Amino acid sequence: MKSYLIPNRNKYITWDIYNWSRAFSYIDSQKSTTFLGKNVLEIGANNGELSLWAAEKGANVICSDINEPSIDAIKMADHYKLKNIRFSTLNVLNLSYKNTFDYVIFKSVLGGVGRENHYRNQLLMFSNIYDSLKPKGECLFIENMEGAILHQFLREKYGAAKNNWKYPSLNDFYKFSKQFHKVKFKTFGVIGFGDFPLKLFRSKMDVGLENIIPKKWNYIYAGVYQK
Repeated sequence: MKSYLIPNRNKYITWDIYNWSRAFSYIDSQKSTTFLGKNVLEIGANNGELSLWAAEKGANVICSDINEPSIDAIKMADHYKLKNIRFSTLNVLNLSYKNTFDYVIFKSVLGGVGRENHYRNQLLMFSNIYDSLKPKGECLFIENMEGAILHQFLREKYGAAKNNWKYPSLNDFYKFSKQFHKVKFKTFGVIGFGDFPLKLFRSKMDVGLENIIPKKWNYIYAGVYQK
């Protein structure tokens, strides 16, 4: 498998590169089949990095966002000469697809969906994803977790939590996954959080720290949920 563990910007992961790239490598390694010829939906795509990932592996991809994907997403598909991506405006809370996709993929979407403490919207999102998947289809995703008290404090002060984003706890993810037939997940990140000094050093320290602290104190959740 190609290594994504690089300390700079890459095509698929564009923030908190070291830790989020490890989470990305996890879902890439744990999906049950290749993307070749599969129908894939990316939700909350924004710049469409995960759509690029699936399309480069031969999937037929719908790159979607509630406000339609960005101009950069369209330019990226054009730059890589990918004809197997089409763009759409979709609200995951009103998803009408049934038994359609082999994969639904997303990253960093749940916080915004749960804005203003709308936990039920997050539950509805996973219910709609489940309905949209074919039997044995999979939801592949990377998300921000609530994390430890330190993460919660820093997000309130510097991050999207100050905009009332709702970050799920580990227990919330257990509830999101209940309807799925098979669930695999791994958590990442302890002190690599935020654009503070020594970020790469802190991120590399996380590899060891993750083995000795409770999973609920990590701040990244990577999931592979099979219908």
